[in-house]
Order: sequence, then structure tokens, then C-alpha cells
Amino acid sequence: MAIKASHKDPAVLMSDLSRKMLEKWDPEVFFTDMMKSYGTANNSISMALKNERGFNVASKQVDDKMARPDLAISLRAYFRFLKNDADVAPALEELHKLKEANSPKHKFQFLICSGPTTLAMFDTVEHDSILIGYKDLPSFYSFMLPLLEGRKAKIVSDNEADRKACLKLTRLLGTLAEHNHIDENNMRKLNSFMVRILFCFFAEDTGVFDFGGENVFSNAFNKLVDKEGSNAPQFFADLFTVLNTKEDEREALKNNIAQELLKFPYVNGGLFAETGYIPEFDIITRNQFTDCGHLSWKEISPAVFGAMFQGAMKKEERRNMGAHYTSEENILKLIKPLFLDELYAQFEQLKQEADPIKLTAAFHRKNSASRRKFYAFLERIGSMKFLDPACGCGNFLLVTYKELRALENKVFEYINEGAFTDSYININQFYGIEIEDWPVEIAHVSMWLMQHLMNQAANSRFGSNIASIPLKTSATIVCTNALTTDWNTILPASECSYIIGNPPYGGTANTSDEQKQWLKNVYPPKYKLGAADFVTAWFVKASDYMLLNKQVRAAFVATNSICQGEQVGTLWGLLLDKGIHINFAYTSIPWSNDAVGKAAVMFVIVGFSYLNLPEPQLFSYDFKTKELTTSICEEISPSLSDGKVPLIVTKRKKAFIEGLEILSGVKPADNGNLIFSFHEGRELLDKHPEVSPYLKKFIGSSELMNSEFRYCLWFKSEEEPQELGIPLVLERIEKVKEFRLASKKQATVKAASIAWRFTEVSKNPNPDKALVIPVLSSVNRKYLPMAFFKSDYIVSNLAFIVPNASYYDFGILTSWMHKVWNNLTGGRFKSDTRYSKDMTFNTFVWPQVTEEQHNEIEELAKDVLRARARHKGEMSLGQLYNPETMPEDLKEAHECLDEAVERAYRAEPFADDEERLAFLLGLYTDAITAEKKAEAEKAKAKPKAKTKPKAKTKPKAKSKPKAKAKA
Repeated sequence: MAIKASHKDPAVLMSDLSRKMLEKWDPEVFFTDMMKSYGTANNSISMALKNERGFNVASKQVDDKMARPDLAISLRAYFRFLKNDADVAPALEELHKLKEANSPKHKFQFLICSGPTTLAMFDTVEHDSILIGYKDLPSFYSFMLPLLEGRKAKIVSDNEADRKACLKLTRLLGTLAEHNHIDENNMRKLNSFMVRILFCFFAEDTGVFDFGGENVFSNAFNKLVDKEGSNAPQFFADLFTVLNTKEDEREALKNNIAQELLKFPYVNGGLFAETGYIPEFDIITRNQFTDCGHLSWKEISPAVFGAMFQGAMKKEERRNMGAHYTSEENILKLIKPLFLDELYAQFEQLKQEADPIKLTAAFHRKNSASRRKFYAFLERIGSMKFLDPACGCGNFLLVTYKELRALENKVFEYINEGAFTDSYININQFYGIEIEDWPVEIAHVSMWLMQHLMNQAANSRFGSNIASIPLKTSATIVCTNALTTDWNTILPASECSYIIGNPPYGGTANTSDEQKQWLKNVYPPKYKLGAADFVTAWFVKASDYMLLNKQVRAAFVATNSICQGEQVGTLWGLLLDKGIHINFAYTSIPWSNDAVGKAAVMFVIVGFSYLNLPEPQLFSYDFKTKELTTSICEEISPSLSDGKVPLIVTKRKKAFIEGLEILSGVKPADNGNLIFSFHEGRELLDKHPEVSPYLKKFIGSSELMNSEFRYCLWFKSEEEPQELGIPLVLERIEKVKEFRLASKKQATVKAASIAWRFTEVSKNPNPDKALVIPVLSSVNRKYLPMAFFKSDYIVSNLAFIVPNASYYDFGILTSWMHKVWNNLTGGRFKSDTRYSKDMTFNTFVWPQVTEEQHNEIEELAKDVLRARARHKGEMSLGQLYNPETMPEDLKEAHECLDEAVERAYRAEPFADDEERLAFLLGLYTDAITAEKKAEAEKAKAKPKAKTKPKAKTKPKAKSKPKAKAKA
């Protein structure tokens, strides 16, 4: 049985093993430590080393290249040890063919070849391999983690070839960078080299290099570059020179460059115009390069090229082998409703019109009127121009081009088009803006290669002969700052058809001062930005650009925060005033292609323009079923809901309800020193009972959900802790002071003078009784969990308090009507629902109730609390409101309360949440209108203050004549 041989982390153990092997390579020590580190039993290891039958199941064969006989443990790994590093990579190839290594009985997870300084490993499940030096062993400790922890997904990709390419090319980039001492700030020069290499790998597998059979580039490298990789720079310098020289101008190269390289075709397009930076290679990088050449590049989508390079930008990303890019699936979500669905609908219409005559000879004549309609349709598509003002590695442009070519093929197929020499759709219809230079290079190459793939598809399908090289056309991808550049200088608005993309976003906290200034400059002067996300700059910039051509339509992927809470008024208040309409939208969707397959952000897609298009589509994601539903709206509001008018709810400082207010909890800024865990608090009370009046129970959102509490120190004056005189308490307060004085925030430094108390405290932080509402709650909960607490509790800033709330107040606030309003106004943190004081509580319009309705809601609210009490001690508040565990009696109590609250709003039941929201928005509009009217009448009725008559000024006294000076 496999056991964990050490308490140490594998990364630490691999670091120890790396040090040992660099000092002295010892095959037995390497085998022993490697197997122990990944959980193999000591007995299995020692018996295998003794060559005991059944323990060492390796081949007995030994040749003069091997340092010792092979070692292998069933279900674990097969080891071979080589005298020379140059033989390590070939030996791994030999193991693939070895009968014992491929035994289905022993099911080896890894094949491992070890040399004096080099190590090669092959994962038999993932079909992935690495070749590294022992110094790099700690960085690649995760490669063999499946032996210890089982298998975990590393990259999310629909295509196995894409996934492998990301792994291998990212690994090569990292190793080349380390071997050439290139730090993270200088990766661009290496990326430029790799872009050209990527083109060559792709070209040899897809017929761009159409001479000498398959793998001409990889074969030339293997033939001309020595095993140590020492002459690799010369090989690439010669190859790049050839690729940049026309065939009829190569006479001068014949005596200086190998004949194998002179066969390569002229590429043009500027890709090889400069030799540029070429890195040094060694045995490891040479073999890793060869490993990349073994991939089937024709199966790899150019849309993942950006992921390969992005993974090498930071060491952490490189280790995760993550694919950070916008997937084709998500890009299609944007381009289909923006224009692609419409184009397919037009194609279907043309087919219907042509149906009666499509089989006649007249239709098949190239110049027939019916066929000309199809050519006109393709010409119209060929005249469209697309702009991505944050294009990165060009994925949106790539997928758009690919989909338009696929549509073109369908049209040609329908009209039975014969061989043709060129496509109506060209990559010079595509324009991009990107602030970093290396993604611009990748975007250019990716567009060329995608064009080549689509040409090949057309050639194969229709017998055409569309040439891909020399490269004649190119997408216009400009390296500049989209927020400080006039987009008209890249593509005049008068020529643009669609704006697409996924601009950068990440909240105000992750935005630099320089980016904040760019954001500010995009908005009108003196415009109040509030917490506007960086991504909103692209929406505003696009709206300005589209003013010059109101036929242009745009769609962006963005953080969902731009359509929730305060940002709705900031961004959409401006855009709606300018005349922008939302044409389609996706509500919050989890981002699905993060590096480790875990959504890090919730995003929305918003399509907008100055055109008020009929039947705008709203796509909604169901978090339970994980499916999208589509609804046709009358008008899509900025909060991404259906409505008659695109209404914006703006934050308020005062609630509509009289006599009730909501307050934020206290903010510590104490580095944890004013707060005690439950056990620390109990211990303090046991040792010092006199602290009891100053030690309160402390709760936030987490404690509320888990029905737990901590403790906190709560003093009303500076003298109280001194009089109490408990050393631990005084020590904690001193630490708070030190922490605050060290802060970079002036307000926190100032609060060091009151180190005995919290920094932010509301006017009524400790009422006799209060309703506590969490700031965050799971999106899966139907109801917002809230509870009553007495004055022995202090609430943190992770929750709100409603002082002296009644059972009736609780009934309204815990109702589904209020939750529907919260879903609209509160916003989200990732997938959690956020509650807002100014946007949710203060903007909510309460029902006008009779005394009878008031009493009914109050009693039903008590029923909810009684149902909770029946499960007290068995279930936490979070468990009570978890849809999977919510008790039936509590569910029924809430449903009865919901019905009573809804009857208080109107007698007729609501059909669905859209109707509830529309009704509440109507009440909000009426309340705002009535408030403004009252303010206007008040201002009108107020008598103007009489101006006092100006006081008469006294005439200046005449100055006396100066006395004459004496002679």
C-alpha cells in the first residue's frame, strides 16, 4: 500500500533531491528519494533495489549506454538511468516501445529517464512529457503529484491538442527564459522569437511548407542542430533569412546556408523581416523544442496561441500551466446576437426566395439574377469592418473571421459554386488596438494562420486553389493605448460596422493611478465617477466613436458590476442620456476558462448602439441548472432586466420609509487585536471576570451564517482600559496603536490616538435590539438570512444593522419582494449577492398597509422566527436557508409571509419575478417623481428674502493741503 513517506511538502522534498543530484548524481539515491517523496512505501522501494521478484518488474536488459539496470514498481513508475545526458531523450523514446514499460498488467503512471544532469519524464495518462535539469526539479514538482494526490485538471480546453500545446510551449518558454537569464520584465524579446517558431511549427503541419513531405521544419532542426543545441542560434538566423528572401533572389545565399534551408518558401508580410533576438539552446531546451515539434499542429486552433505566451509572462502562471484567454464558446456568445445570427437569418431568407428555381438551369448560370443575390450577400459581408479596441492576442477577431468564412462556405455549397481563386472575406477587414507589443505580434501571426486554415478548408471542399503565401494581406493590429488614442486614426467610424472585445476590468482597487487618470479623461469633464470600473472607459469611448456613425453596433464582455449597484447610474446614466440603447445582453455568467478551471469572476455581455432595435434579447443564466434561457424584452434596462423604459436606480442617503434607518457595522482596522476568538474570549473571562462589561460578542456575515460569534473589546472612553488594568488588554491596545501608526492611510494613522476603539463607528452601533443583515449571501439562497440581536452583540462592517426594527419590519425585509429588489440593486461579489445600504435599503419602496395587513405580516414574521427556533441547536442560520437543507416548516412559513407581503402591495398575484420587479420599479419612479415635485413646490413657496437697501456712503473728507517745505 502506498503511504506518505514524509511530512514534508513534495516541493520541499524535490528541492532537497535537486541539491543532492547537483552535488553527486546517484541513480539509487534518485530512485529512492523520488519514490518516497511521492508516497511509495519504504518496503517496496528497498525490495525493488534488491531486485526482489514481484517488486522490481523492470526489464533485465542492459546496454553500454545505461548506468545500471532499470527499476520499476507496478502502478507507479519505470526508471532508466543513462551515463550521458545526450542519451536521455532518445532513451525515453525507446521506453515507449519497450514491452515491459507498456505492460497493461503493471500500468505505470510515469516513465522516467535519468542522466548525470538531465531528467526526462513521460506521463502515460496525460501523454505529456518534460525534459529538465535537476536544478529545475523543484519548479516541476507538480508533474508527478498524481502519484500522491490523484489527477487534477490543469487546463480547461475542449481540444486535447490545444491543451497539450499550451503545456509544452509554455514549458519551453519558461526553460528558454531561465537558460538565457531572461526575467519577467524582458520576456517580450523571447516571445518575438517564439511567435516566428510557432508559425513554422504550424506551417509544416498545414501545408504552408509544401515540400519534402511532413515535418520539414522539425526534421531540418534535428538534422542541422547538434545534440547540445550549441549551433541552434545560427540555424534560426539562417532559416529566418531564407524565409524573408524571395526565391529568385537567393543566389548569394547558396554557398553560406545549408541546402535543406534553401528549400523553404518566401513568406513575406514582415514576419521574418528582422532576425531579431535568438536565444541560446542547450541539451534540455533542444529536446523540449523537438518535443513541441512532435505535436500535431494542424489540430491546434490559433485561438489558443495567446494562452501559450501569456502563461510565460509570470512564474506563477507558468507553473500553473494555465490557459488565460477568452474561449471560442464565450466569443460566440457575443458575436452571434451581435451580427452572426442576423447574417444566417438573411442567408435563410435568400434560400427561401431562391427555392422555386434553385434546381433550374437558370439558377446555376453564374450571372442569373437569383445567384447574383447570393454574391451580393457575400460582397456585403466582405465590406464589413470589425474593430476590437482591446484585442490582446486577437481571439475575437480570429473567431469572427473563422465564422464568416464558415458562413461563406455554406453559401458556396448551397449555390453549388465551383472552384474559386479567392474569398470574399479577408483578414484586412479586421482592426485591433492593443497596449502591449507581444500580443500584437501573436495576433498578426494567428490571423495569417487562421486565414491559411480557412483557405485549406475551402480548397479541400470546393477544389479551389487559394494560395496562403506569400502573405498578401494582414489584419491591422496597432500597438497603442486605446484610451488615449482616437480610434478614427485606426479605423474611421464611417467605415466601421461592429465593435467587439473583452476590455480589461478588475475593480477600482486593482487600477493604477495612471489608469484612473485615463478613465477620468474618457468621461466628460468634472463627471462624478464614483467606483466606476476601468472597463467602463471602453463603453464611453465606444459611444463617442459611434456618434460619428450611428449605424455601428458594439458588444463587450465586462464585469457584472457595471450593471449592478452604484455603477449603473455612473455609466448608464451617461450613455442613456447620449441616446444609447441596449440591444442584447447576458446577465451574470461565471467565467469558465480560468487556469485551474475555477471561475474567478462573474461577467456580463452587453450589446449596445444608437439604434433602438426591435425585440432585444436577454440571456439569463440559471445557477442551479447551469443553463441559459432567452427572453424577448420590450426594453433592456441597464440593470439587465426587462422594462418599459431603461430606468436607472440611483443611490440615496435617506430611506423612503420614515422612522427606520440602516447602519453599517463597525470597522476594526486593528490587525485583529481588538477581536478575540470564541475560545480566547472565554479564557479571558475565566481569568478576568471583571472584563465582562467590556467584552462583547462580535459577529459579521460569516458568524451570522454559522450561528457563531467571536468576542471584541468595547470601551466607551480611553480611561476604561487603564482602570481595568489587565495586561493582555493593554498589550492588545498598544499593538493596535502600532499597527495604525504604520499604515499608509492618513485616516488610519489618525485613529492611532483612539487605539482602544474601532476606527469607524456609526451613531448607534450598540442598540438595545437590532436586525442584522449580512453584506454578502450565497446566490443559491432564495431568502436573505437575517436575525435579531440584543445589545450584548457588536456587528462588524461585514453586516448591516437596523436598530430597533419591529417584527413587521423583519417581515418586509425578509420577504421575496425585498430579495427581488436586492437582486436588482445590490450587485454581486463573484457569485454572491451583495446587500447595499444606499442602493437597496434606502431605494426600496415599502407597501402602504392597513392596520389589518400590518398585523397579519407581523404575525407571519413571528411564524418564520418560530419555525427557526424549532431547529435551533441543530442547524445554523446558513443551513436553515440552504435550498438543499431548508426545513419544510420554515419554507412554508416564508411562503405564507411572501403571499401576505405581496397582497399588501396589490390584490392581484404576481405572475413572476419580472412582474414583481416591474411593479417595484414603477413604485420607485412614482416615489422619485413625487419627491421632486414636493421639492419644487417647497422651493416655489419659499418667500424670497428681501434685500436690504445699500447703506449710503459718506462723502470722503477733503484732504488738507500739504504744508510747504521750509527752505
